[in-house]
Amino acid sequence: MSNGSSSNRASAGRAMAALVLGGAGLVLCGRAVLEYEVYERLPLSHVLGVVVTIALAPVAPHLPGLAVSVAAGLVLLGVAATEFLRARRRAKRKPGRSRCGRA
Repeated sequence: MSNGSSSNRASAGRAMAALVLGGAGLVLCGRAVLEYEVYERLPLSHVLGVVVTIALAPVAPHLPGLAVSVAAGLVLLGVAATEFLRARRRAKRKPGRSRCGRA
């Protein structure tokens, strides 16, 4: 006999996946808009991160909650690592100025 608990679990899985992936996607979109407004550039890493979170959405409800959270965390970690490396390369290209105006 089925009492509907599997359908309740499925809807809870969909809601949890939407919250976790939607939260990660929202963070990436917000940060991309901020960088566009401040630096006038749209970071490709953020756009790809949003695309990956959207691509995870169809399979996420069928995965355990921990797996969805780890996947979202890995997407965010990948974006952060990419941005860190980009900033490091950029810092090496441009020698910085000292605070008193002398190089």
